[in-house]
Amino acid sequence: MLTDKEKVALKTSKQDANALRAAVFDKGITLVKNEIAFKKLEVEKHKKILLLDLHNGHSVSQQVIKRLSEAGFQVTKPESDDVAFGFEAMMGSRQAIMKKYDLILYTLNYQVKSNQTTNRVSFGQPMGQFLPLFLKEIPTIMVSFGNPYHLEDAPRVPVYINAYSDQEGVVSATMDKLLGKSEFKGVSPVDAFCGRFDTRCY
Repeated sequence: MLTDKEKVALKTSKQDANALRAAVFDKGITLVKNEIAFKKLEVEKHKKILLLDLHNGHSVSQQVIKRLSEAGFQVTKPESDDVAFGFEAMMGSRQAIMKKYDLILYTLNYQVKSNQTTNRVSFGQPMGQFLPLFLKEIPTIMVSFGNPYHLEDAPRVPVYINAYSDQEGVVSATMDKLLGKSEFKGVSPVDAFCGRFDTRCY
């Protein structure tokens, strides 16, 4: 059985570990690209958000939707096999889409697997209906919670963020930054532009 002194030391150790973990999450998240001078999500400007959640396993959308809804945003999330959305996005009226959504938010979570050496974004089946089609018309933000090289898949996306991990604390810290509760402090440890000139364009 632990003594009172040992209990205090253990509690302090856990608190220190949690504080260190939170600091690492906060300092790691990287705003790689920001071609539209994005500062934070604002209900007055971005009330209606289209959430496109693409992944090869675990989805972070539930946590993201909860935070956005609590902040007063209206979030629409089509399913990966939503053919109706595909027809609307790819063959419908661009003006109608622009009236329907104020901002498009991609949440990507493609994690490395032992039998998967290529790790690229799949933009929806059966017609690639989640391709970034409205980059000039609707503010678009892409956040990767896994692979940090997805600018190669969407080189013209104006705002790109690498969070590097899908841990709950990382997702929470990322949402803090998107909502303006914390500044982006991360410095990219890799060439997130993938050595290409077009990934720097908008």
